[in-house]
Amino acid sequence: MSRPSNPTDPTDPRGSGRPAPSASPDGAAVEKRSERRVIVLVGLVLPLGVVAASVALMIGWLPRLPDPVATHWGPSGEPDAFGSPWAAIGLLAVIGVVFSVLMTYIALRSVAHGAAPASVRLTVVFSPVFAVLLSVIIAGSLGIQVGLDDATEAGGLFWIFAAAVGAAAVTGLLTWLVLPSRGSHPSAPSPEPAVALEPGERAVWTRTVSAPRGILGVPVAVGALGLMPVFLDPAMWWSSALLLLLAALISLLLVARVTVDGSGLVVRSLLGFRMLRVRLADVVSAASITVDPLAEFGGWGMRFDSRGRRGVVLASGPAMQVERVSGGPIVVTVQDAPTGAALLNGLVAQG
Repeated sequence: MSRPSNPTDPTDPRGSGRPAPSASPDGAAVEKRSERRVIVLVGLVLPLGVVAASVALMIGWLPRLPDPVATHWGPSGEPDAFGSPWAAIGLLAVIGVVFSVLMTYIALRSVAHGAAPASVRLTVVFSPVFAVLLSVIIAGSLGIQVGLDDATEAGGLFWIFAAAVGAAAVTGLLTWLVLPSRGSHPSAPSPEPAVALEPGERAVWTRTVSAPRGILGVPVAVGALGLMPVFLDPAMWWSSALLLLLAALISLLLVARVTVDGSGLVVRSLLGFRMLRVRLADVVSAASITVDPLAEFGGWGMRFDSRGRRGVVLASGPAMQVERVSGGPIVVTVQDAPTGAALLNGLVAQG
């Protein structure tokens, strides 16, 4: 008796000849490429198109604009500052391009590092929303001056701001619906194998971590900016003092010492200020992961992300992720993270 053909059996010559349905190994890659294309279209192409159209419109208005034009309105709604219309055009062009490129870059890196879908969508949506908001405000402020001989005759900006907010809200809603919402949170990483410790044995692991050189330049820039007020006007010494204090505080938070010992995990600033602590009794497990601060946490310092993780994120690369009893995971970027995580697991096992 002949065996019935099985159309789903790729080894059955009497079947359809088509392989049995199976998950394509390239399916996830194709989906990610598609998601990246949508991100570039919505986060970069769309806002740049809005900015380009607004810039072209304002350039077309130049022959009919007063010179100078009103560039700022006071609390009374009357113009109180004036300048070249090209300043407004250049401002929109530069800010619009830089912001769109930055948001798209962050979103693409976030996708590559498995960030939560909602976080990626929010980052992308913010790009066209900001472009529309800024374009309507700047173009609108010039539009109400078209045909005027004197910029002091320009009216208030209330309806311009109202239109900008409304247009930005509609843009945000539509782009949110267009962006893909598929995806899931990555599973928790596997804990590092615990270091074997004898009962009563003590062990300590410590490392210093600092932000990249470019980020370390931020407090220097703030400090330099802080010197300007006192040079311009000695009576503004208090403003300089505040900015210099801010620069000092920022610098202290960009370098930290990470320690694992019998008390748990502790992160302290250079002056010994405790930035973060996880008691040993609160530790479930510790794992070594790789972190991209900008893509996953939106920056450097004491951060949190859309997955419920928080911690001290100062550098790209290796990090410890500590699962806790009492809350979400704690992330600390540090070199030789596998050793620190393994020791923490060993201390937990030791009890």
